[in-house]
Amino acid sequence: LPMTFSIRGTTVLGRAARSLAGRHDRIATSCSVRIDGRSSIQKNFARNTTLSSRSYAVAIARDLPSSFADALTKFSDDDSPVNVAVAQEQHAQYLEKLRVMVPTYCLPALDEHPDSVFVEDTVVAIGKTAVITNPGHPSRRGEVDTIKEALQRYGMEVLDMRDKDLTEQFLGVPICDGGDVLHTSRHLFVGMSERTNLEAYQFLKQVFKMVETIPIPLDKIPDFPALHLKSMISHMDFFTLVAPEGPEADQLLELMNINMLGYDAVRVPNPLASNLVSVNGRILAQDGGCSQSRDILTQAAQVRGHKIEFVDCSELAKADAALTCCSVLLMGK
Repeated sequence: LPMTFSIRGTTVLGRAARSLAGRHDRIATSCSVRIDGRSSIQKNFARNTTLSSRSYAVAIARDLPSSFADALTKFSDDDSPVNVAVAQEQHAQYLEKLRVMVPTYCLPALDEHPDSVFVEDTVVAIGKTAVITNPGHPSRRGEVDTIKEALQRYGMEVLDMRDKDLTEQFLGVPICDGGDVLHTSRHLFVGMSERTNLEAYQFLKQVFKMVETIPIPLDKIPDFPALHLKSMISHMDFFTLVAPEGPEADQLLELMNINMLGYDAVRVPNPLASNLVSVNGRILAQDGGCSQSRDILTQAAQVRGHKIEFVDCSELAKADAALTCCSVLLMGK
């Protein structure tokens, strides 16, 4: 049933944050000191959590719209026209592999919204609470209501970033694409980009108080070559991030302070391969035609005890898509 929030303003956000904090232990973040192959942060985290704390019960996706050829694009190196039939076939293969990892509920296509297959941008979900976003591009704001309804039916506590009663304390209107929000379980990194602003970071920080929320100002990286934070970096597990090779990713990892926070970085030559879906001990990675990236990811996954599968979504990538864009992972009710 839909959740009802009868108290106005910051009180609602505070209540949601306190409820979440009561369910989760705060994770300590101290300086990283390597001991027996693991940092002190990694050992401390291992004592306070288990893999079951990040066990997903369901994924939400959406069928690819017939209008997908009109999807927004800015950073793709491939300027050839989108073949919608090929994109639909690749998306179907993505869903087939995802369903092996987690039960997946696929919403009907929204043909009036060419980018609507990228459901990740419409919500940030942690535990049993979901924040409905206010997407950064105006053409995408009609995508969120059906996602909100699905989350409410699933039994999530839903807060809406578009609700003026919840945002009246901020100087501006929050705008946010979920592709700018990376949750590793230990931290919530929020990329400040063309699509996500400071007010969105403040909103997420106030709601998800059980996890340290860290803003990443992407405009500090000259000519940042990607649409979203997660177009450049994703997580394989609690302690492992994946990023492309190159100076821009070097600067990003430095901004994120990954060494002090206890993360290892796996670097791949193909930027598309840096975005992967990590769910229930399995990895779904982009097969972008780069054998070196594939070998690096396979070895990194095997060393960490993860099973890895590859899927080709190169046609979707023409619309600046990454693998995480096409699903939202939810924990159990």
